[in-house]
Amino acid sequence: MEATPCFDETDLVDDLLWNDLDISSKVGAKRMRVQINVHATDNVAGSEIWFRTNGNTNEGPNQLYSTTANRESLSVFEIETDSAGIIEVKTSPKPTDWTEIEIYIEDYREA
Repeated sequence: MEATPCFDETDLVDDLLWNDLDISSKVGAKRMRVQINVHATDNVAGSEIWFRTNGNTNEGPNQLYSTTANRESLSVFEIETDSAGIIEVKTSPKPTDWTEIEIYIEDYREA
Protein backbone atom coordinates (compact mmCIF):
# COMPACT_ATOMS: atom_id res chain seq x y z
CA MET A 1 0.00 0.00 0.00
CA GLU A 2 1.16 3.52 -0.72
CA ALA A 3 2.51 5.48 2.25
CA THR A 4 0.22 8.43 1.52
CA PRO A 5 -3.45 8.19 0.58
CA CYS A 6 -4.49 8.72 -3.04
CA PHE A 7 -7.54 10.68 -1.84
CA ASP A 8 -8.81 12.03 1.47
CA GLU A 9 -11.84 13.84 2.91
CA THR A 10 -10.83 17.10 1.19
CA ASP A 11 -11.21 15.39 -2.22
CA LEU A 12 -14.86 14.49 -1.53
CA VAL A 13 -17.87 16.75 -2.12
CA ASP A 14 -19.02 18.03 1.28
CA ASP A 15 -22.63 16.85 1.31
CA LEU A 16 -24.66 13.70 2.03
CA LEU A 17 -25.35 12.79 -1.62
CA TRP A 18 -23.74 10.41 -4.10
CA ASN A 19 -20.89 12.24 -5.86
CA ASP A 20 -18.33 11.33 -8.49
CA LEU A 21 -14.76 10.59 -7.48
CA ASP A 22 -12.48 10.66 -10.51
CA ILE A 23 -9.75 8.09 -9.90
CA SER A 24 -8.60 8.03 -13.54
CA SER A 25 -5.32 9.72 -12.57
CA LYS A 26 -4.46 6.49 -10.73
CA VAL A 27 -6.13 3.78 -12.84
CA GLY A 28 -6.63 5.33 -16.29
CA ALA A 29 -9.70 6.66 -18.08
CA LYS A 30 -11.27 3.29 -18.85
CA ARG A 31 -13.38 0.63 -17.19
CA MET A 32 -11.23 -0.93 -14.46
CA ARG A 33 -11.70 -3.30 -11.54
CA VAL A 34 -10.14 -1.56 -8.54
CA GLN A 35 -9.22 -2.64 -5.02
CA ILE A 36 -9.73 0.27 -2.64
CA ASN A 37 -8.53 0.37 0.97
CA VAL A 38 -10.29 2.89 3.20
CA HIS A 39 -9.06 4.07 6.59
CA ALA A 40 -11.49 6.36 8.37
CA THR A 41 -11.91 7.85 11.84
CA ASP A 42 -15.00 9.66 13.08
CA ASN A 43 -15.96 11.08 16.44
CA VAL A 44 -19.32 9.25 16.52
CA ALA A 45 -20.31 5.62 16.07
CA GLY A 46 -22.54 4.66 13.18
CA SER A 47 -20.90 6.75 10.46
CA GLU A 48 -20.89 5.30 6.94
CA ILE A 49 -19.04 5.60 3.64
CA TRP A 50 -20.42 3.92 0.50
CA PHE A 51 -18.77 3.28 -2.87
CA ARG A 52 -20.37 2.24 -6.15
CA THR A 53 -19.75 2.24 -9.89
CA ASN A 54 -20.56 5.61 -11.45
CA GLY A 55 -24.10 5.54 -12.84
CA ASN A 56 -25.25 2.66 -10.61
CA THR A 57 -28.44 3.50 -8.71
CA ASN A 58 -28.12 0.86 -5.95
CA GLU A 59 -26.72 1.62 -2.51
CA GLY A 60 -24.45 -1.37 -3.00
CA PRO A 61 -22.57 -3.60 -0.57
CA ASN A 62 -19.37 -1.51 -0.62
CA GLN A 63 -19.75 0.17 2.74
CA LEU A 64 -17.52 1.16 5.64
CA TYR A 65 -19.43 1.42 8.92
CA SER A 66 -17.87 2.76 12.12
CA THR A 67 -18.99 0.86 15.19
CA THR A 68 -16.97 2.79 17.77
CA ALA A 69 -16.37 6.52 18.11
CA ASN A 70 -12.82 7.87 17.81
CA ARG A 71 -11.43 4.60 16.51
CA GLU A 72 -10.03 3.90 13.05
CA SER A 73 -12.23 1.77 10.81
CA LEU A 74 -10.65 -0.15 7.94
CA SER A 75 -12.34 -1.69 4.90
CA VAL A 76 -11.23 -3.13 1.57
CA PHE A 77 -13.52 -2.98 -1.47
CA GLU A 78 -13.36 -4.20 -5.01
CA ILE A 79 -15.30 -1.91 -7.32
CA GLU A 80 -15.57 -1.25 -11.02
CA THR A 81 -15.08 2.23 -12.49
CA ASP A 82 -17.10 3.51 -15.41
CA SER A 83 -15.47 3.90 -18.84
CA ALA A 84 -13.89 7.21 -17.74
CA GLY A 85 -12.29 5.88 -14.52
CA ILE A 86 -14.92 7.35 -12.18
CA ILE A 87 -16.64 5.85 -9.13
CA GLU A 88 -19.26 7.34 -6.80
CA VAL A 89 -18.90 8.01 -3.07
CA LYS A 90 -21.41 8.95 -0.38
CA THR A 91 -20.74 9.63 3.30
CA SER A 92 -22.83 10.13 6.41
CA PRO A 93 -22.01 12.42 8.11
CA LYS A 94 -20.58 14.66 5.38
CA PRO A 95 -16.81 14.37 4.74
CA THR A 96 -15.70 17.44 6.72
CA ASP A 97 -17.44 16.07 9.82
CA TRP A 98 -15.13 13.03 9.82
CA THR A 99 -11.83 13.22 11.70
CA GLU A 100 -10.11 11.53 8.75
CA ILE A 101 -10.92 9.63 5.56
CA GLU A 102 -8.04 8.10 3.61
CA ILE A 103 -8.63 6.27 0.33
CA TYR A 104 -5.86 4.12 -1.14
CA ILE A 105 -5.92 2.52 -4.60
CA GLU A 106 -4.28 -0.79 -3.81
CA ASP A 107 -4.56 -2.63 -7.11
CA TYR A 108 -6.41 -2.45 -10.44
CA ARG A 109 -6.87 -4.35 -13.67
CA GLU A 110 -9.02 -4.09 -16.77
CA ALA A 111 -12.63 -5.06 -16.13
